[in-house]
Formats: sequence, C-alpha cells, structure tokens
Amino acid sequence: MFSIVDLHFNKLQWKNPFLPSSSEFLDYSSNNITSMIPNISTSLKATKFLSLSRNQITGEIPSSICHEAFVLEVLDLSYNNLSGPIPPCLGSIESLTVLDLRGNNFHGNIPDTFPKKCNMMSLNLNGNKLEGPLPRSIANCKMLEVLDLGNNKLAGNFQYWLNSMSMLRVLVLRSNKLHGAWGNQGAKYNFPLLQIIDISSNNFSGTLSKNWFSSLKTMMVKEAHGNNENQILSFNNPSRVIYYQQTVTVRSKGIDLELIKVLTIFTSIDFSNNKFEGKIPEGVAYFTSLRILNFSGNALTGSIPSAFGNLTDLESLDLSRNKLTGEIPSQLATLSFLSFLNLSFNNLEGKIPSGSQIQTFEPSSFEGNAELCGFPLPKNCSSSIIESPQNSLNSEDKFDWVLLVLAFLGFVVGAGMVIGLQFFWKKGRDWANERMNKILKIT
Repeated sequence: MFSIVDLHFNKLQWKNPFLPSSSEFLDYSSNNITSMIPNISTSLKATKFLSLSRNQITGEIPSSICHEAFVLEVLDLSYNNLSGPIPPCLGSIESLTVLDLRGNNFHGNIPDTFPKKCNMMSLNLNGNKLEGPLPRSIANCKMLEVLDLGNNKLAGNFQYWLNSMSMLRVLVLRSNKLHGAWGNQGAKYNFPLLQIIDISSNNFSGTLSKNWFSSLKTMMVKEAHGNNENQILSFNNPSRVIYYQQTVTVRSKGIDLELIKVLTIFTSIDFSNNKFEGKIPEGVAYFTSLRILNFSGNALTGSIPSAFGNLTDLESLDLSRNKLTGEIPSQLATLSFLSFLNLSFNNLEGKIPSGSQIQTFEPSSFEGNAELCGFPLPKNCSSSIIESPQNSLNSEDKFDWVLLVLAFLGFVVGAGMVIGLQFFWKKGRDWANERMNKILKIT
C-alpha cells in the first residue's frame, strides 16, 4: 500500500503514530509526538527504515519491537525522553546496520548480544546514563564504521579487541569513567580508516604509543582521498530505499560542534583531560589532513615538535595545561588555516614566533608560561633577555656595591695620606740633618 511515508519536520502531535505495515520507509522525525512507542511488532514486517528522532517520546522501548523486525536496517530513536534499559534484542537483529539511541535517558549496561553475523555499520548511544564495561560482542561487528559511546558512565580499561575493528572511521568515548593505558604496546594495530577519535575526559594514563598513532593511515596523506574529497559518510544501498546520513559531535575551538554531514576528509584527534605522560609522538606531525588536535589537560613533557609545521590543514591546536618545555616552534606561524591556538599553562620559554597568523591570537593563548615573551604578551623580550650588570642588581645588591666603592675610595685616600706624610717626613728629616751638619762645621 505505502512504500515510503515521510512526515518529518511537521507539528504532528499524535499519541499513536500511524505505522502502516506495508511501508519500507517510515520517517516521523522532528515532530511533537509525545506518547510512548506503541506495540509495533506487527507493523515492522516490511519496514527497513524507522525514524522517530527528535520528538518528545517518553517511556521504555518495548521488546516487541524486535519480534518481527527481520528486515529492519535503520532504527533512529535519538533525542527523545526514552528511559529504562536498552532491550537486549536490539543488538541481536542481524539485518540492523544503524542503531541511533543518543540523547535519551537509557541506563544499565549496553547489551552484550551483538551476533556473530552482525552487519552493524553505525552504533550511536551518546548522551545517556549507560554504565559497565564495553561489551565484547561489539567486536563481531566487523563492518562497524561509527562507534559513539560518549557522555555516559561507562567504566573499565582499554579493550584490546578494539584493535581488530579495521573499518572504524569514528570512535568517540569522551566523558566516561574509562581508565588505564590507551592501547597495548605489544599489540598489533589496524586503524587505517579512522578519521575521528575522541577519548577526552576519562582517566586514561601512560604514554602515547607511537605504534598506535602510526596505524592511522587516513590522517597521513591527503592525496589518498583522491576524488572523494566531497564524499559524505553515509550508509546507503542503491538497490534499496535505505539512506542514512551520519552526524557526529566533535569539540572544536572550545565548543561542541555537530557535523551534520561528515565528510570523509574531516579528521580530528582529542585526547584531552586524561593523565597521559611523556612526549608528544613525532608521528602526529605527519597527519597532513588533520583539522583538530587536542592534547590539553594531561601531563605531557618535552618540546612541541617543529614538524607540526607539516599540519597545513590544521584549524585548531590545543596543548594547554601540560608540562611542555622549550620554545614555540617558528613553523607554527606558517599554518595559514589555524584559527584556534591554546598553549597556556606550560613551561614554554623564549620569544613567541612572529608571523601574520600566530600574532592574531589573544594573550590568553600564551598565559601561564613565565618565561615566554613578545607580542601579544605584555612582556618585552629585549628587556628580559640581557641586562647590564648594574641593572640586573636588586636594591640590596646595589647598596652593597656602593659601600664597596666607598670603602675602596676611602682606602685609596687613606693610603695616599699615609704615603704623603711619610714622603714629607723623610724630606724634613734630611733637611734638618743637613742644617745641623753646617752649624757644627761653622763652630
């Protein structure tokens, strides 16, 4: 009867949304639907796409949604007021390629029920209240391109099986309670397609593995994208009616930015607000397609790699609140696309490089580095690098120096008087002796 029902972006206020059983495509997103999802098990026999996103639906997802949804490929219930646990049966639907439940109030653990023949390409559970560890069965989803579990209460350490997910393009784990070392120094890494990685605001620790970063091949060579520079990350099948455009939220220039159309050339790394130590891996400097790099809020040491000048597409660089030392590389002044820079609260020193780009930033980008000088900071390098000896002395030292000079002059004057008196005394004595001899000869 109906093949496509598309009623999104209206003002529908139905208590029981009309779900025709013969439709393959059902889109009721961005309306004012407020009621709990009804029992729709018999309405999804032929449905491949179902979106009730951005409504005001409350309650729990009924488990009946899984009973006859044998061909369902896209299920989008994002940005509602749904609560309760996620039905375990959702993960076991083999036909499902997209599951988007972000922006709700789901709690409990993520169901560990993803089948061995999992066809999932996008799993987005961001912005809920989910707890527990990352479920091991997610590794069964070999075709997974987007895994967004950010802004939950997930706990546990790095899961080694993440290394086997070679098709991942987007990995977001930000704002959870994950901890331990990121990656395994002895493990084999295989992330050739990863373009967005966000593990910020957790408790990951240890050093940043250069082997892990060396596996991010997509970020290294801009030419590798070829003619796909305008390609949008989406999931569609020309032989079907299914088309789903992926959106991802990243933090850029200090604000959250929702990428409505995720271009395959957009690349971002955010490891901020963790407990990482050691030096910045040199390999990061060769991610020539990188747009956003954020290592702030860690305990990184060493200098800023001068090879960062290779990051010609970089728009945002945040290395603040670390323990970095040395001078700011002059190569940063050549990054013409850089519109956000924060190097504050480190141990950097020397003159801020001059250049048309780097000098456009506010003093706050460089504050908290006591030995930095030059524009835009008020500290003048010429008066702070070399001073004459008398200017470099403090008031107490100057007072001691004056006393020393006066003492020396006093010594010279006193010695001169003594020598002078001795000189005149000798002359007088000789004169007296000569006069006495003459008197005696006369007599």
